[in-house]
Amino acid sequence: MRLGLEFVLRVVRSRAARTVLVVLLVVAGFAATLYVLAPKGSRFSIQAGTARSESDAAKRPDIPTTPPAVASPANAPDLSPTAVPEPSRIVVVLQPAGASTSQLARITDEVRRLGYALRYGPPAAEVLDRSVVKYRPGLEEAAERFAAEVLPGALLVEEQMADADIRLLVGKTSAPPIR
Repeated sequence: MRLGLEFVLRVVRSRAARTVLVVLLVVAGFAATLYVLAPKGSRFSIQAGTARSESDAAKRPDIPTTPPAVASPANAPDLSPTAVPEPSRIVVVLQPAGASTSQLARITDEVRRLGYALRYGPPAAEVLDRSVVKYRPGLEEAAERFAAEVLPGALLVEEQMADADIRLLVGKTSAPPIR
């Protein structure tokens, strides 16, 4: 290896070219290390959560053969006055707004346990003392149900949003019920 590296460094004469070469070698080594350390099932999977072949499905009944439905505001639920969508069809974006890491972890666990489609947003611009549940127009009942299940006492605010059905800003004094 040493002879090969010395040869390359003699051939590549400029300092900038040598620097680029060294950076590329370091990146390649890092990528190879990540590949080796990655869990076996996650290497180059085409679609996470789906069986690769019928034989895989026969061997592992816990792997679904069809991809899971992805909840998003684009395939939003029927918003007729009587329809309250199922939690799995509601996209919740969680944003820290002064909450501790342990509070966020408990709230994340609770939201997932209840079956909501969870995404993470950037921390809020300001620190809040009280948590706020913002919801898209037409989802007031769903937001009330969500707030009652996850953070009783959170302030409910209707707001036009394109990336979520419900946005949860977790303030300093918020704590979900411990189950």
